[in-house]
Amino acid sequence: MSTVAALLVALSVFTLIPGRPEPRLQRLVTAPTQRRSSLTASQKGAAAAALVALGCVSMLGVMPGVPLAVVGVLLVPRLVSRLESAETRRIRQALERQLADGLDVMISILEAGTPPAEALRAVGQALGPPLGIELDKVTRALALGASAEQAWSSTHAVMRPWATAMTRSAQSGAPLAVVLAGASSDARREHRVRVEIAARSAGVRAVAPLAACFLPAFFLIGVAPIIASFAEQLLHS
Repeated sequence: MSTVAALLVALSVFTLIPGRPEPRLQRLVTAPTQRRSSLTASQKGAAAAALVALGCVSMLGVMPGVPLAVVGVLLVPRLVSRLESAETRRIRQALERQLADGLDVMISILEAGTPPAEALRAVGQALGPPLGIELDKVTRALALGASAEQAWSSTHAVMRPWATAMTRSAQSGAPLAVVLAGASSDARREHRVRVEIAARSAGVRAVAPLAACFLPAFFLIGVAPIIASFAEQLLHS
């Protein structure tokens, strides 16, 4: 029974791990919006909740296994839905890297006298996915007569500064290039802060495995014998 419970727990942990990235060649020739994972977040959450519930019942019995299983069924899907898959993280990071450059290219094209819709299309074609895919959504919506706010509503959250700048320019009449220049400087500053934070955390992540191995070894080799010797002297005294 314990073996079955261990296998169920292992399977539940496996469902929480994001899927492996696709081969490099396939990533290069396939657009990000055309790739779909084998399991959606809701399906992974349901599978993980079922395995956790079975593991609790098989390992702990009816009591307290059943109450813990109910809690797991309620909480595990929510936890899984908050996890960011490897593919989603890759797209988000790529958009963060392209955002400031895209804004600068947009400013240059606007200063050359190009209309905003055509400038968006040109930026998307120049920089490519994933930024080009997001801008293509906007240009298609604008071509259908949507407002600036409606056109940007379906884009990624990383595109929010760009969307805010264009919406503000459309509502206030301010020069779009000037508004985008402020958004570009903000995007570069935020990206620089994220890079610095990632660089600082890399050292901590590199030390963590060493600490996980060194500290238990130090305790077992240096501290445990002293405690055992002291306890033995107390028992014989």
